[in-house]
Amino acid sequence: MERCLICITEFKNKKSLGAHIGYYHNTKNYYDTYLKTNKLDGLCKICNKQTDFINLQKGYKQTCSIATGFKYIMIVNKNYNEFIF
Repeated sequence: MERCLICITEFKNKKSLGAHIGYYHNTKNYYDTYLKTNKLDGLCKICNKQTDFINLQKGYKQTCSIATGFKYIMIVNKNYNEFIF
């Protein structure tokens, strides 16, 4: 069972919980309040600018733009298949 941490409603799975949060609550605020584990989430790994929120499962993008995304790949990851834009 999954439980919404705002209204304490229970759901059979994470997909149902995610749909509930998207419909009744602000998804980004829910993530920031209850799921975010690192205070640097949402900041570009290269330049520290704000990045876009993706969804509850993935959180935020790792970089603020495609250009910094390629820099990040070249510097740290070097695996084009695993990077999220």
